[in-house]
Amino acid sequence: MYGAWTGKRKVGPDYHVQIDKHFYRVPHIYLEKSVRGLIRSCTIEVYLGEERIASHIRSLANGQFKTNLIHMPVHHREYANWSPQRFIRWAQTIGPQTTALIKANFAHFLIPEQAYRRCLAILRLGSEFGHDMLEKACAITLEQPNLNSSAVKKIVKKVTAELHQQSPIENENIRGANYYNSNGTP
Repeated sequence: MYGAWTGKRKVGPDYHVQIDKHFYRVPHIYLEKSVRGLIRSCTIEVYLGEERIASHIRSLANGQFKTNLIHMPVHHREYANWSPQRFIRWAQTIGPQTTALIKANFAHFLIPEQAYRRCLAILRLGSEFGHDMLEKACAITLEQPNLNSSAVKKIVKKVTAELHQQSPIENENIRGANYYNSNGTP
C-alpha cells in the first residue's frame, strides 16, 4: 500500500500532531518528540523513527482533531499547570473581548485540551501587536463565524495597518493631483 511521508513534526502540548491540515493525537509519552506522518488514502499513521505510534482514519476536514482517548494520560501530568482557567485568566489581563473569544473557543471543542493551541496562538498576538490591537481584533472576530487564531491574526494585522496609515501631508507647497492637467504637465 502506497502513501506519502510528511516532514518531521513536533508533538504539541495537547499530544496532537498536525498532518495534512488536520490534528491527530498520539500517546502522551511522545510529548515534544519529532515524528513523521504517513498519509494513505484512508488512514494517517504517525511514526517515531521506524515505530508506528498511532494510526487514525484519515479526515479530509481542515483544522479538526482526531483524538483517541486511550492516548490521553490518566491525570494529564504534563498539563498540570495548564487548564482553561489559566487561558481565561491570561485573557482577562488583556481585556473583556479577548476573554470572550477565549471562552468561545473552549466552548467550541468537546475536549478542552483541543483548544489550547488556538488559544495560545491568539493570546500570543497580544505580545506581537499589543493588547489594545488584540482587543479590537477579538471584538471583530466575535462577530464572525470563524474564531480561530489565523482569523484573529488577519484582523489584528488589518486593524494595526489602518491605525498606522499616515494621513496625507497638508502643506501649501504640495501641488496634489488637481494641479496637473490630463497630459500630466502643469
